[in-house]
Amino acid sequence: MRLECRAQAAACCLAVCFAAVVARAESLPEQPTASSSPRIAPRPWLYLDDPSVPTAMRAIVDSRATYTAGPSPTRPFGANLARPGGFLEMGGELGLLPHLSVVGTVLGGGPSFGVGAMAGLRWAPFEGAWTTTHAVVSGGWLHEPEGDDGAWLRLAVTQDVQRLRLGATVHGEHVFATGRDPVDLLFLAGASYSVAGPLRAGVEYVAQDLEETFGDQAEGGPRHFIGPQMALELLDKRLSVAAGPALGIGPRSPSLSGRLSLAYEY
Repeated sequence: MRLECRAQAAACCLAVCFAAVVARAESLPEQPTASSSPRIAPRPWLYLDDPSVPTAMRAIVDSRATYTAGPSPTRPFGANLARPGGFLEMGGELGLLPHLSVVGTVLGGGPSFGVGAMAGLRWAPFEGAWTTTHAVVSGGWLHEPEGDDGAWLRLAVTQDVQRLRLGATVHGEHVFATGRDPVDLLFLAGASYSVAGPLRAGVEYVAQDLEETFGDQAEGGPRHFIGPQMALELLDKRLSVAAGPALGIGPRSPSLSGRLSLAYEY
């Protein structure tokens, strides 16, 4: 219980710090507008949603492999968290209009070898207006490996401060099944630093089922984990490769997990 309180306090601190950085960025003189050429948006995160969309008729393909050791009640949605065993995820995103794209993901694995899917739209209202601050609103449909369907909504924001990139994602979803919470809420925060050349190093934190902090804990209560990550931005930053482990915080969280992520824009 004490560990979970500390994790929640850490999440609040990260959120306050991120808000302060964004407020500081907005108080600076107006940033120059982006050039007319398409923006290449590297995706160094393992769990956070990167607030970028490909330009019209350009695409991003991505894949993630996740392994979780030991018993874990986490589910492969929200931040695409994995249950015990391995999960493989394949997806893509296609730019439809300026600031708008369609995204889809299929994933499968776990002890029961279930297959799930997510699909939706992503909208970046401020894309091209600022060069260091980015935000994306997205939402759509999901299908869990067990067969239940639901809807999801997500807000992702990043702020670049020279070599440092700060990110936060708030994700909510509702699964149309009995015995589930009205809304499942996740908060993710992270930092990624450009070390040298294509190499980045950072840390990511995930808090799942925050709605159960003071609720009836229909799904077992909140869970938290945190871990370091390394990323490479290759081929003129069109290819992003990221990997890292994560440690659970508290008895309900998975003790150890790891993830490898690939994303390529063309």
